[in-house]
Amino acid sequence: MSLRKIILSVNLIIVSFLLVGCATLGWQKGSASQDEVFLSPEEVMAVNPDLRFEDLPIPIGFLIDVKNSYAFQNPGSRVALLRYIGKDSAQHLIQFFVEQMPRYNWVLLNQVEFEKVLLNFEKADETCIVIIEPARSKMLVTISIAPRHYR
Repeated sequence: MSLRKIILSVNLIIVSFLLVGCATLGWQKGSASQDEVFLSPEEVMAVNPDLRFEDLPIPIGFLIDVKNSYAFQNPGSRVALLRYIGKDSAQHLIQFFVEQMPRYNWVLLNQVEFEKVLLNFEKADETCIVIIEPARSKMLVTISIAPRHYR
């Protein structure tokens, strides 16, 4: 991974944190198209067995977009931008992450909703931002993880 990609990742995370500081606004609900397939509440809570990191749950039915994802990990830290694509409703995805992330010791700090949903989590020495947004007839879930810096 090049230094340029790492710098872009850190910049994306910083911009995301700035967006998270904005006031929480309501999710704009639209009617689902007839060809959309939604998972049942039991299915949406199931964690995909193909995890890139053991402590970042992904809903079943969501596949990683390898071309637009990357991860760097060494013994001291990790940085990643992982993009997943699948079919489900934004509300099910929000529920999935709000319920599953604490099982992996992530604490929800805040949630911002406006056209996209940003969920900001942290634990020990890391931060994680989950962005949920529509992408054509599917949903895009972008997960960024980086070391948490103390001041």
